[in-house]
Order: sequence, then C-alpha cells, then structure tokens
Amino acid sequence: MHCPYCGFPRTSVQDTRSIRQGSGVRRKRVCNQCRQRFITTEFAQANSLMVIKNNGCREAFDQKKIEQAVYSAFKHKANPSYISRIVANIVHSIEQKYLHSISSRNIAITILRHLKKSDITAYIRFVAWNKDFDTLQQFIKACRTHTNDTTE
Repeated sequence: MHCPYCGFPRTSVQDTRSIRQGSGVRRKRVCNQCRQRFITTEFAQANSLMVIKNNGCREAFDQKKIEQAVYSAFKHKANPSYISRIVANIVHSIEQKYLHSISSRNIAITILRHLKKSDITAYIRFVAWNKDFDTLQQFIKACRTHTNDTTE
C-alpha cells in the first residue's frame, strides 16, 4: 500500500478491525518513511452479479438500492443496525443463490421474504410500492400472492 502523503510504497498495519458485521476490514496504517498515519477500508467484492430489469436491460447489482428500499419500507422507524442486519441477510441470500444474474422480480421476492419475517408493516409497504393498484381488492390480492411467493 502506497502512502497517500509521500507515495512511499511500504506501510505497516498498526491495527485491524472487522466492520459492517464482518463484511469489511478497517486497517490503521503508518508510512515506513514519513511516519504519517492513515486508515484504509476493504470490502470483499463478490462476482459481478447482473440484474435483469423488467424491460430486459441489464445493470450491475447495487446493494445501496436494497438498503434504500428497506429503509423506505421501515419509514426510518427501526434501529439502523437492525435494518443493516436485514440488508446484509438479503444480500447474502441473493449472493448465495444467484451467481451471474438475477431478475429484479426475484430481488423483490427476496426482500419481501425477509421483511415478512421481520416486520409486517414494512412488508405491506414494500408490496404497495412495487405495483400500481386501482382498487383495494387488487392490493389485497397482491399481498396474498406475494405471501405465497415468499413462503419457504
């Protein structure tokens, strides 16, 4: 690792700690030449999973989109560390089951399965945001359909 201050190619690790429930590492380093201290963070990069959108387009899987969806479903009323654990579980489920590509529908089903286990109100909000409804009956039917899709 090159020093960000003087560019010297060797640094020493002073401390290493796990971050984000073990999904990353934070290292305190010191330059062997100028003795400046700095911090680096490292995250494992899984295979480049592609998301197949409803219109057929493909885009790179983005965990931030899942985080935004889950935070929105909870309306920021849950503990952030609790939501982070749910997001980590969702991402882990997706990465374990899908190696190269996943449809956006399967992402939604995975999110629903995890929300159903953790908070029924967040689950219903997520169902409501994923489809357009003209009547209450359509909404109730969609909730029932998703309930059947998400059972294990």
